[in-house]
Amino acid sequence: MKYFWYSVFMVSIILLNGEASAQYNFNKYMIRHSFPTSKLDSLKTNYLLDSTVIKSQDSWNNLKCVYNYDEKGMLSYYDAFSNIAGRTSFYYDTLGNITQITGPDSRETNFYDEHNNNIYQLFERPGTAQTWVPYMLDSLFYDTSGIVNKEKDYYWLNLWSATGQTFYYYNSGLLDSVLFGGTNGTQWYNDVYCKFYYNEFASPDSAIWKMWRDTAWIDYLDCTYKYDNAGNLISGLITDLSGRTYDTRFTYSYNKNNCFYYGNNEIKLNGIWTPGDETFFTSRQDIFQPDVFGTVSNCFFSFSLPGTELYVYYKLNPRAISSVKGNNNNNPDQFNLYQNYPNPFNPSTTIKYSIPTNQHVILKVYDMLGREVQTLVNEEKQMGNYEITFDGHNLASGIYIYRITAGTSTSARKMQFIK
Repeated sequence: MKYFWYSVFMVSIILLNGEASAQYNFNKYMIRHSFPTSKLDSLKTNYLLDSTVIKSQDSWNNLKCVYNYDEKGMLSYYDAFSNIAGRTSFYYDTLGNITQITGPDSRETNFYDEHNNNIYQLFERPGTAQTWVPYMLDSLFYDTSGIVNKEKDYYWLNLWSATGQTFYYYNSGLLDSVLFGGTNGTQWYNDVYCKFYYNEFASPDSAIWKMWRDTAWIDYLDCTYKYDNAGNLISGLITDLSGRTYDTRFTYSYNKNNCFYYGNNEIKLNGIWTPGDETFFTSRQDIFQPDVFGTVSNCFFSFSLPGTELYVYYKLNPRAISSVKGNNNNNPDQFNLYQNYPNPFNPSTTIKYSIPTNQHVILKVYDMLGREVQTLVNEEKQMGNYEITFDGHNLASGIYIYRITAGTSTSARKMQFIK
């Protein structure tokens, strides 16, 4: 039962697993860090997540979740229905950061620094007399580009004890490799390593997992991935090179809006592919990148739950209906700054924005140190929808911020340039 609620609590949505093995270790990172590095921006999203259904080979683990939003369109809570029911609630700061997630059997609290980076995640369990008792603290470290390059895990056993650390290495803005380690109480050691390889579209098409055995790194997982023409991850094959467990594979399907709606997992037993409970990762770049700044579809979300089949259902965002109509007749009735596309990009990308009245518009690009890179717009604009192409061929690979001011309205987003 505790495992069930832990799974429910770790559902990650953006609309917006080592203990047992290396795969779990890395997956654990993706689960825990998709929340704080993402903003739910449903005002600019035409569709909202309505419900999800996980079907498992273990009937007790079958799960349905129904999602609810507040008056601002922010995810407020979701209700989970299985053999028992429960609610998980979300709380935000004024910048849209998720500050706390509270579920039936666990609570996560996020802390941010002056650069809006999530630097600590505190995990708690229910104690006596309606109190919460800490059991894990995750500390994150960032490079000058604002990307996570190290994390440490601490567990509470009457005092905080460091138990694990992870290093992330990048090449031209892409995650190149991950090194996992732990401590035996007296010294640190590293025993799991993962190396990633990318296709011409900067999407990971393969990965090799290695384990340290005596004096050498031994290959033990070979992962390959395929995408459709829109860049959606549609299938993957994980081959166990060690012969200690079994091979796995998955297939994912998307609707006409490039939103994930169905996933299927299989395992290979005695040479035959059969339905199996594995972990779903329904997203794009965030499958392998710790931080994703931008969506390449208007329905972007990330799940990490074990199961055989995953079904996802959507509903039209009522706060975006007028904006959608406005996009058709070039008369928007609300201010919007959209995510650039493509993202990551090389060498150019398109930035779109909407203004509901005639206003003076300033659109600028900055680096992560706050230095101005380029002014794209600085003039009076009539009400309407606009798009502009930004060319980054003279830039260094990294994360950049584009910021718009239109009258008294201001908005900013992040984008990633990869050479």
